[in-house]
Amino acid sequence: RLHRVIQSIAVNVPGGFNFDQAVTSVTPVTLRRRSVGSIGILSTATSMMEGAGIKVDDSHVSQVGEHNAARDANKGDSSPPNVPQDGESHNRERGGAQKKKRKKTWTKYKNKKKKQIKDKIENKPSSMKSWTKKYDVDNPVVPHLGSFAHPEMQKQFGVEVTIPTKDDSGEGDGAATESAAEEKVPKRKLAALIGFLGSKYSGFQVNPAKRTLQAEIELALFRSGILSATNFGHPSKCGWSNSARTDKGVHAASQVCSFKGEMICWNDQISQDEQLEKMRLIVNSNLPSDIQVLDIKRTTRSFCSRTARDKVRYQYMVPSFLLMPPDEVKRAFVDVKVEEFDRNDPEKNLNDVVKLEMLQNTRGFLADYRVSNEQVENLRKSLAIFEGTKSFHNYTRKLSSSDASTSRFIMKFASLDPVIMPGLTNEDGSKSPDSQWVPVQITGQSFLLNQIRKMVSAAVDLARGAVTHEQIEQSFSRQNLMKVDVAPAQGLFLDRSSFEMYNEHKVKNAAKNGGESVDRDTLDWFEAEGKELSPAVKRTENLKNDTIIPHIVKEETEEGNFVKYLYTHDVLFNDTYQIRETEIGSKKKPDGVKEEPT
Repeated sequence: RLHRVIQSIAVNVPGGFNFDQAVTSVTPVTLRRRSVGSIGILSTATSMMEGAGIKVDDSHVSQVGEHNAARDANKGDSSPPNVPQDGESHNRERGGAQKKKRKKTWTKYKNKKKKQIKDKIENKPSSMKSWTKKYDVDNPVVPHLGSFAHPEMQKQFGVEVTIPTKDDSGEGDGAATESAAEEKVPKRKLAALIGFLGSKYSGFQVNPAKRTLQAEIELALFRSGILSATNFGHPSKCGWSNSARTDKGVHAASQVCSFKGEMICWNDQISQDEQLEKMRLIVNSNLPSDIQVLDIKRTTRSFCSRTARDKVRYQYMVPSFLLMPPDEVKRAFVDVKVEEFDRNDPEKNLNDVVKLEMLQNTRGFLADYRVSNEQVENLRKSLAIFEGTKSFHNYTRKLSSSDASTSRFIMKFASLDPVIMPGLTNEDGSKSPDSQWVPVQITGQSFLLNQIRKMVSAAVDLARGAVTHEQIEQSFSRQNLMKVDVAPAQGLFLDRSSFEMYNEHKVKNAAKNGGESVDRDTLDWFEAEGKELSPAVKRTENLKNDTIIPHIVKEETEEGNFVKYLYTHDVLFNDTYQIRETEIGSKKKPDGVKEEPT
């Protein structure tokens, strides 16, 4: 800066100006003191030029000094005409202008985003507006299209629900809620452990115009008075979350739902555990026979059953005849003849082609099949291959091989000892034959759509020699796309949900509350070695062994889903485990392999 100033002043000096010689005429102390700001630069330049024998008109330097003195005394914010301000003042005003510009830009951006959000809400369907708009008793928003609070759902499934309004006197299904409000019953965050049979429902999560398990549970909570009329049909208002989303036909012994609910049995004279147990019995009295609330616990306000769950364990009941070698399967179905079926034809249904009556003769032979110890050991080795972190893009659908979400961690995949299930007694007094089943348990952090059922199908095929170990390893490579069949949904159920990290956090913080706290109950819903089973886990085991597993056996006896699967898998099609694309993005397919139907 000093060099440029001197050059501008000495542009008309005869013979030029030697900057290096001029520096020697000014002491370093002078340079350091005067080289800060415009006035310092000009003063230093003047001293250097005078030291070199050049006379300089420094009147403008004096004007700048006088202006700075006046500014410091009177805090003036305007400068004399044609007089430059000092560097500090200039930078301050420049910074202020930039700050105003940034603020203006940010305000404009915020207003634009607000307008976009407002337009998005206005364009949403009515069922989605209920998640964002504030509830108004006089002008309520439309409930979720999959909730029984919606009139169309009530009409479609013949459910009668009376929702009290502002002018009601407390009559109807929500009477308990209105009376609770008058008595100032506290509202708390709760977690409910739920078991159910999913055969009659279209999955767990609420869906428009579908009868789902969440809709049934929500209706029971409303009729019990735990959900208020203003929250009924609006899941986001009560902070509803599910620990898992089971598919259609899948059962559960340990589903967990969290929500904010009224403590309808609140009483200072009894403990909180007794209050929650009474609430559990009241809710069960309003539920269908195929759904049970196994436990209710109070949690922290920030608890979310979906994000707080550490791991989950599923169990799949494999009938022994699925482990039959492929050659024996083909001999068992040698007399079964069906018409030609194109699986890519959307107008044809496989169940209309492969009817249970055609397979009736083979069913008795398959039911008598028993596995050997060697077959069970082969199954255990096959299941262990899937443990660890792998890419399961071939074991789900609607996800590409390059999608990072297809990478999942399987903690444990193992089979239990085979069990013999007694046959059912028919209406005419006859009894169906006993059958053998092999329970398979899989534990992981989370699972993809259809992942468990495809893994079971592949592991069973590997154990019986229908596929090689090399082909299974190739299915984990992102460079390969492979068709893997899906095992029937009827054998799968949710066995356990674990919240270990949440429990450890509650135990650690209990010391801060004198060793115990009313809102820090641990969710002991997973068996632990060396510890006695909690009452909730005992109820879960009873539901699994006395209701869910016998129901799976009964369902197979009546519908023959596994027999149909084995026939279509081994005899009718038998086109699995072929690499359809050798690398990501390639469209080349092996000869004779058809495009998988969407």
